[in-house]
Amino acid sequence: MIASGTKKFPLVEEGIHTAVCNWIIGLGMQHNDKFNTSQLKVLIGWQLLDEEVEVNGEMLPRQISRTFSLSLSEKSLLRPFLKGWRGKDFTPEEINAFPVESLLGKGAQIQVIHNTGTNGTYASVENVLPLPKGVKIPKVETKYFDFDEPATYAVFDSLPKYLRNQIYEAENFCDLGID
Repeated sequence: MIASGTKKFPLVEEGIHTAVCNWIIGLGMQHNDKFNTSQLKVLIGWQLLDEEVEVNGEMLPRQISRTFSLSLSEKSLLRPFLKGWRGKDFTPEEINAFPVESLLGKGAQIQVIHNTGTNGTYASVENVLPLPKGVKIPKVETKYFDFDEPATYAVFDSLPKYLRNQIYEAENFCDLGID
């Protein structure tokens, strides 16, 4: 008998998946020990269409996500990622103030690859492209959490424990007033 603190789910298969963005979760100011820096982080999550996973005996929609620094600078990873998804670059006005929550409900083709790290093999969203014209996206339940918008704080308790723990570790978490 082996006890474990985490549940292992089968990896999302490598390849191209049709998905819809259903989570935009602000993770706050996260510290990076490797580079001794802190940056605002955001998690973007997608529900894979026509794929499910069993969780505690219940079949639920399959989910995958990727975390980014919340920056659209030339050197950021988020900017080219969103440029590919949108199929166009950002205007100067959008660079100054792009509402990330506008991605909620947007369809995408996401490329999933498998990487190996210190904790084993994991599935990673490598690229994202817009859906071909005419592809219909169903409405899905969305979750949006933003440190700067108290109206979104009610979502906090419904987030998975690993995300709540990550948010608890944010340097600016104490500013929220969430227990």
